[in-house]
Amino acid sequence: MDSSFTLFPRLPSELRRMIWEACIPHRIVEFGFPWQESPEVRSARTFLLDDMLFERIYCGFGRNKMHNIRPPIISQVCGEARMIVLKSGEMRQDAYGQTKQWIDTKHDRLAWWWTPEVYNFFTPQIQMELISSFFSHAQSTNKEPVIMAHWVYPFRPTAQEIDYFPTAGDIITRIFELKCIFFCIKIVKVNTDRLQAIQSQLWGTTGEEVTQLVDAHDTAQIQKFRREMNASDPTELEFVDSALNKEKFAAQIAEWELEIKSQWLWMKWTMAWSRSFTGIDELMHVWLSSESDGDDQPLDIGLLHQDLASQFIARPGPQLIPVSNRFKPNMEHPWVKSVMEEIPTFKPVIMFRQCLKN
Repeated sequence: MDSSFTLFPRLPSELRRMIWEACIPHRIVEFGFPWQESPEVRSARTFLLDDMLFERIYCGFGRNKMHNIRPPIISQVCGEARMIVLKSGEMRQDAYGQTKQWIDTKHDRLAWWWTPEVYNFFTPQIQMELISSFFSHAQSTNKEPVIMAHWVYPFRPTAQEIDYFPTAGDIITRIFELKCIFFCIKIVKVNTDRLQAIQSQLWGTTGEEVTQLVDAHDTAQIQKFRREMNASDPTELEFVDSALNKEKFAAQIAEWELEIKSQWLWMKWTMAWSRSFTGIDELMHVWLSSESDGDDQPLDIGLLHQDLASQFIARPGPQLIPVSNRFKPNMEHPWVKSVMEEIPTFKPVIMFRQCLKN
């Protein structure tokens, strides 16, 4: 039996436009590359000169990024579909004016993937160009941008990650200027083939949404992606399985969220420090020592000033440290309460990236 639908051109134009609109993918426009690979894979990237060969062997992140910078498939179906797509999307130049990428201001979400290691490799001028380009594009879209959590505080950090923190205060300041932030706490690759990807209905109506953001609290949706991860990396499988332990994972997220709040307060505190703490009463009670045994004790303000001097004299602007290692905020302090009322809304998400086998 012929299952093709031949009456589409006879549908009312309003209905056809609604159908084309429903086919527009909601994609992630990526600035930089997400860098979350093992030392072995990083070494392979160094020695393999053929980027396409690297992508085939290791299923790196480049394919998804390149897929997302192209106009959606339906823009090539017919003139009517292309007209609908062009209402909210266009090709734009990158920060250097060399590479064009498709951005749909209504449907797409922007992601900042530059890691601190790579970002700090650039000159200050290029850094400012990268920042300005990203946040300029982000302001023109309808959706909140995505930032890797490790820019502020990594989720379930290793000892090495705790010892290393970014020194790019300009980035952190811009991040906290946003009203709502999607923090990506983990990137997970899902090995699949094209037919399976479309049949799973996890990658959009046309299968073009090759990167998916899932609320870290959404156990049901995480479970759907887990079923597709039969041949995935063991460490990524372990992470997803841990996310399905709802109670334990929620506690870990709560711990991470407290650290983000502490970093926000720390940034505000350093700004107040530059103004000689004008308007803040009872300085001794803003921070509590996390090293004290038993009841919380007010922090030795001299110790805090010593840490401020060692952390900030080298370079102006907020430069965050793992606050909870030594300090924790006193949530009952009036100044802390007022600052916390200004904190942006932040949402932890897990990114699932499609990795095609064929």
